[in-house]
Amino acid sequence: MNAYLFLWNPARDDQSFHDYDQVQSDAHAGKPYLTGWICPSTKPRPGDLAFVQRTGKENNGIFARGIVTSNPLKNDEGRRVVQLKLESFLPLNSEIKREALLAQSQYQYAWGPQASGTIIPPDLVNAITELWQVNHNLPINNPTRTQIGASTLTEDRGPFAGRNIDATLLADSSVAEKTITGFLGDPSERLIALTQLIESADHANAVAPNAWGVTLHRNLFRLNVGRVEVLVVGEGTIRLNCVGRLGEPPFNGAEFESSNYRSVPDPQCTFVGPLAEFNAIKESIQRFHQKFIDRVGTKKSGSPVSGTPYRRSHAEGLLSYARNFIALFPSGGNVEEYWTAADESLPDTPLFEGARLQIQINAYERNTAARDRCIQHYGTACMICGFTSEGTYGGQFAGLIHVHHIRPISEIGEQYVIDPIQDLRPVCPNCHAVLHSRTPPYCLEEIAEILSAISLTETKDKNGGK
Repeated sequence: MNAYLFLWNPARDDQSFHDYDQVQSDAHAGKPYLTGWICPSTKPRPGDLAFVQRTGKENNGIFARGIVTSNPLKNDEGRRVVQLKLESFLPLNSEIKREALLAQSQYQYAWGPQASGTIIPPDLVNAITELWQVNHNLPINNPTRTQIGASTLTEDRGPFAGRNIDATLLADSSVAEKTITGFLGDPSERLIALTQLIESADHANAVAPNAWGVTLHRNLFRLNVGRVEVLVVGEGTIRLNCVGRLGEPPFNGAEFESSNYRSVPDPQCTFVGPLAEFNAIKESIQRFHQKFIDRVGTKKSGSPVSGTPYRRSHAEGLLSYARNFIALFPSGGNVEEYWTAADESLPDTPLFEGARLQIQINAYERNTAARDRCIQHYGTACMICGFTSEGTYGGQFAGLIHVHHIRPISEIGEQYVIDPIQDLRPVCPNCHAVLHSRTPPYCLEEIAEILSAISLTETKDKNGGK
């Protein structure tokens, strides 16, 4: 079980918690507040803890607590929404402030959520629990560290922003790799994120060589030009600032929000959403993002902005790791989770009959939209052995699974169009490799029978051959 933070700005949403006194009274009487909440992240799962923070000028802080009751799903407007059941509320002026939270937890790493659906580190969840109980004397269950993701307690959290910066850590690409893979475990998402980072950083360097910096935190990285944030990536979500008017093409999608930086005189807006959705529209908004960097990196006189407070925590190791990772995929295509089986790579020999189609099949297995439709229908458990990443490694790895194309090449014609439900099946990396260990590939039933025979043999051995 993980814990997630959801943000509420009353200035933008005056309908939620409309009669706050009544909301508190109902919750105290055992009637929870049920609501859907916009959530760019795809990670929350039913049963996870949910905390809501009020943002804005007044009463800023965490004020509500409950649980997630649904997977994130898109609504009719195209926005990803998760259902929440909020069971406990703090009175106005009793919110848990960020400063108090960090002091209570003695948390030494930078933590500044930019969007709803951000994972709360275990140390901070424990601190929220303590402040809720001790300072406000209100009932709340105290989740254990194991319940909220013990694996995060031992991972390398990487360099952090602050005064005590270790320059060798900031320059170490291996530290960057450990940190990045901690919150971007999907290589496909990582490739999208790091490619955009390098493109944005290179443009910033061309515009204002001495006025940009990349900072790396435990659960996100960001690029600033001067003092202005131009790019943030964390846990499968990207926040990218652009010059452009909200509501006008290409900024008329559900994932765009308004922004208002004084250093940018033009109309401006921000994409906030999953990396896969960003990648689908990247080409249409990239020049507007670069124009945003031009604006914040250039003075009114036309000369480059000089200096940024973010250079002292600049993570050069992240940039080194990003360039090395991108170089592994010169085609810039999607990366299949974990690895790609050897016989799924492009052939060095001239194409023979059926080879072109096999390459097409491999592309289908990596296609994000087809994969998503397959998983929505069949789930994320391997259809051969039953393996789930969530069951083995914990909730933070939920959803990591391959998809396998089951339709024989001999049945595919020139105008073949894939049907994700009929033609694809979710399988784990090991079973996927075994399926592709011969040409033509094994069928799922064959591998399932092999596993069943092995299991039966092991059982007989344990029972003395009976």
